[in-house]
Amino acid sequence: MANVGLISFYGTPRVARSRVLSPVAPLDTDIQVESGLGWKAGDMIGLAPSTMNWWETDYGIITAYNNLTG
Repeated sequence: MANVGLISFYGTPRVARSRVLSPVAPLDTDIQVESGLGWKAGDMIGLAPSTMNWWETDYGIITAYNNLTG
């Protein structure tokens, strides 16, 4: 993440992050991430771009998530 100004984060503090586990294409409604991160339905997630173009960041609302590890 690069920032040249003020950045604020809101919501429940999180220490765990995840990378997507399979490719994601535009208009996909499902993504796969690691389990056991403490996420729940209704949480908002940010999907960082794979380029330096910050405006390509996308956001989503979690509708279902497996919170069990292993």
